Amino acid sequence: CLKLGTEAGIFGLTEKKLNEADIIFSGNDTKFSFLDRGDVFRVNFKRLSELPIDCQTNLAKNTPVETFKHFWNTFNDYYAFNTERGIDWSERYVAVISDISDDMSEEELFAALSKTISPLDDAHTGLESDNDDFSPEKIKGVRKFIVDLFESQTEISDLEVFSSTLLEQYLTIRDSYIDGEVKSEKQMTWGLTKEGVGFLQIDAMLEYAEGDDPDLEEDLEALNTLLDKVMSDLKDAPSMIIDIRLNGGGSDAISLAIAGRFTDQRLKVMSKTARSFSGDTPSLDAYIKPQGNAPYLKPVVIIAGSDTASAAEIFVLAMSNLSQVTIIGKPTNGSLSDILSKELPNGWEFGLSNEVYLDQNGKSHEVIGIHPQTEVALFSVDDLENKRNSAIEAALKILGF
Repeated sequence: CLKLGTEAGIFGLTEKKLNEADIIFSGNDTKFSFLDRGDVFRVNFKRLSELPIDCQTNLAKNTPVETFKHFWNTFNDYYAFNTERGIDWSERYVAVISDISDDMSEEELFAALSKTISPLDDAHTGLESDNDDFSPEKIKGVRKFIVDLFESQTEISDLEVFSSTLLEQYLTIRDSYIDGEVKSEKQMTWGLTKEGVGFLQIDAMLEYAEGDDPDLEEDLEALNTLLDKVMSDLKDAPSMIIDIRLNGGGSDAISLAIAGRFTDQRLKVMSKTARSFSGDTPSLDAYIKPQGNAPYLKPVVIIAGSDTASAAEIFVLAMSNLSQVTIIGKPTNGSLSDILSKELPNGWEFGLSNEVYLDQNGKSHEVIGIHPQTEVALFSVDDLENKRNSAIEAALKILGF
């Protein structure tokens, strides 16, 4: 047990948050349910009659040995995808425990903790100290394409410069498919192709509101204002291409709000549970509902791939429930789970995948990703050399152009 501190009020929530939230007390006030405005999933709390014995007598101490044990136990108890990622935490304990001692340096401890989770190729798992951070996610998608291409040439010696040059080429080629003005605002770029097909690229499911630290409700409000503009511009297009191949995620609420622009009815699109040593929690359902003045119900092709991660995958999962939608590209990243964030006795922070998202058929797409109906190359040297975007061309072909 680790004491993190105490907070006044109800879980440190402000009076404004409490007044605006959907709150339910039940079980003679032993259970507390909280839904923040604009959020998708309700958070449930259960009151303990007393602190567990360990929390009364055996608080974790700030030593390397205790820190490692706390770290390992949290993954052993709460990591949700042991089978899917082929991980055995007992083996990881044996592999690392001999490296651990109370006289080791902070750098050595950080290396040992990183080694513990290094077999996980998980974008939602990581470790952060005061001076360093580590993610076990392996390089893939456009990042791997850029690094491989960089290492195969000698003209540019700086990877960042090389990457920027490639991105500029990619965007120039993309824009060549749009007839007339290419509009861009916040995380969206849109326009009409030469064939009159609507094109919308969404780069992230966050940061739509102004300001340093907007809350979710403000982000949703800004998103909907922008979407009103985008959907108005594209409403007369006979079909639409939505490109999220570079979308690394953000908020589920943003994803479902966008998906709501493409349905005329309320639909259950997914559910999720959280895992722990005591088993799975009860399932929570998520829905999309009509958003905006007029839903777009004409054919839509979504371009996705291995860089499409987290909340962007939630968008794909939601949109896959709609009959007018076709998904092309490559399998998505396979990192749908939200991050369970924790703190270590020495103050370092870490996170792990703890929640299992299930589609309408009860299938999890963690690790394997959401597979497209048609596989299409997303990044290639041939496309760059010939100034083509094969995925956009494939989408246009599917739409009859």
